[in-house]
Amino acid sequence: MANIFLKPNADIDEIVAKVFEDRGNEVTLVFPNGSKLFSDQASLEILKTKTDELGKKVSFFLQDMHIGQILVDIGFGVRGTKKPLKKRVIQKPEPIKEEVVQQPPQVMQFVPEPVIQKPVISEPVYHAKPRIINTEALKKGKKKRKIVVSVVMILIVALLLSVFVLPRVSLTIYAHSQPLSRDLEISLSRDFKNADAKQLQLPVQVIDKEQQGTKTFNTTGKLNVGIKARGVLTITNNTGKTLKLNSATTEFSVDKRIFRLEKDVSGITQSLDVSVIADQAGDEYNIPAGTRFEIANQVLGKAPQLLYATNMKALYGGVSRYTANISQEDIDAASKELSNTLFDSAKQQLFNTQGLILDQALSSFEVKNISFDKKVSDQSLNFSGSASGHLQAIVYNYAALKKLIEQRIALTLEQGQTMATDKKEDIKVTFKNVDLAKGTAIAEVHVESILVSKVDPNSVKATIRGKSVNEIKDLLLSDPKIDGLDIETSPFWVKRAPSLSGRVYVTVTTK
Repeated sequence: MANIFLKPNADIDEIVAKVFEDRGNEVTLVFPNGSKLFSDQASLEILKTKTDELGKKVSFFLQDMHIGQILVDIGFGVRGTKKPLKKRVIQKPEPIKEEVVQQPPQVMQFVPEPVIQKPVISEPVYHAKPRIINTEALKKGKKKRKIVVSVVMILIVALLLSVFVLPRVSLTIYAHSQPLSRDLEISLSRDFKNADAKQLQLPVQVIDKEQQGTKTFNTTGKLNVGIKARGVLTITNNTGKTLKLNSATTEFSVDKRIFRLEKDVSGITQSLDVSVIADQAGDEYNIPAGTRFEIANQVLGKAPQLLYATNMKALYGGVSRYTANISQEDIDAASKELSNTLFDSAKQQLFNTQGLILDQALSSFEVKNISFDKKVSDQSLNFSGSASGHLQAIVYNYAALKKLIEQRIALTLEQGQTMATDKKEDIKVTFKNVDLAKGTAIAEVHVESILVSKVDPNSVKATIRGKSVNEIKDLLLSDPKIDGLDIETSPFWVKRAPSLSGRVYVTVTTK
């Protein structure tokens, strides 16, 4: 049993804190003469309540028989008195009974007989005894009620103090952290039964299935179905020969816009007016007057200085009007997208149903048949395509891979360190040596994360109890596991951590 020596002016909170700090279940409190604690029996009863909450058996060492008897009556143990003390049995005052005053019976009057006159006999009147009031018991009852009310008020005040006024310290501890980078090679095989962090082995599955799909595509090609421009050109022939030009083999061009003869012409000596029409519809083929055209012929070739044409009047009548037209580019893009759609559909289905990852590096996908409901040059806003293919692949569970990586890294860490996966965890995986027939591959993994030192909040609470703010900073910042510290106290006048660990709040994080 430990002895705790206290000062004469020690209050209840200080005594409770000392009792709490002692690790034993039984303690003896030693007070000098004249301690203020013994001047108030209510304070002693509060102390008894709080020490009982701590689960401690508390005794006092003193020689004063009167105070000792009070302590024993409350429930404390007492040592040091001349005689051993026992708890007194306090008898409750008997309730005061009120005596009921009995009313005297009615006196019956008799009428005397005419001859013999009998005397009137009346019954004796009994008077109630006077009510005796026990004033001493009333005084004791009032005193007891006052004590109960005082104890209740003290408990209420203590509760309010503990919630709103008692000291409170909040610590935010920034644990030491450093970047973590690891490279691993993990063997994948369908023959492995379980994941093994030490051997770096992960079980996988092999799938072999047919995949089918249909999709609708929007047409991106445009066809100008407007009106072609027309007009008259004057051919200038400086070749010294009489020429003949066929409409199928002759082009009149200006800035890549092509015009053709409306019919074959011959007998061109020096100049000749001919009718032409634009090769394509559109208002961009409306050419102003005075424009020079180059003439190209499959037989004559090009001789822009000797053979050319001009328009004395503007070429006009060209109108642009477009309609959707399926182009070869639309078909080619749709074929590629259909193949990707089949693969992505299989990938999503495996993940949704089994949580498995399908990676292109671990697969072989062969498209067998692609067909469309429309062909190139068809005028349509959209078209549909369908395809089928054969998929063979190695698939794995990403959650199992991630757990294996973390377990492997944890095996290599020093005691008191951990990965802060909630702050940063970047895992990149590539594959090599893929053998779909055997169901094996090698996963090359690169991991980027943060390594954090472990800090126990409960240990911190026990360490800083009763310490000043400066002492807390010096103590905690000297720990290599701690990089920084924020301290908040409440109320503002508090300069020390409370002795009760329940009023100390610790949060551990990283910068």
